[in-house]
Amino acid sequence: MNYIYRILAKHIEENSAIFELELTASHPIFEGHFPDFPLLPGVVQVEIARQLLESALDQKLSLSVCQSVKFNAMINPQNTPQFKAVLQWKIFEEGWSCQIEFQQFSDEILMKMKAKYLKA
Repeated sequence: MNYIYRILAKHIEENSAIFELELTASHPIFEGHFPDFPLLPGVVQVEIARQLLESALDQKLSLSVCQSVKFNAMINPQNTPQFKAVLQWKIFEEGWSCQIEFQQFSDEILMKMKAKYLKA
């Protein structure tokens, strides 16, 4: 199976997690987005964030509310094949309120998102 990313390392604490990720530059999604300048689509970044939170919480989740999302830099799998995802969350009545950042290893922010997730 051709996954778009793989987890190289993860560190999970009570209300936070850090994942080190590597993109699969040969994944077919990059052929269409875009052929001569591959970029990780924003919607895929939002989905990766959900999957990582599921992994950290060991819980199936659905995105309830995306309060804000900012794409600070383009993620090109050839130029930025590896990056880290930093997640922090709080439990609220129905689920989890989460702040997620994708960062270069130099701590440059690639994507920043605040969202609420519910049990799926």
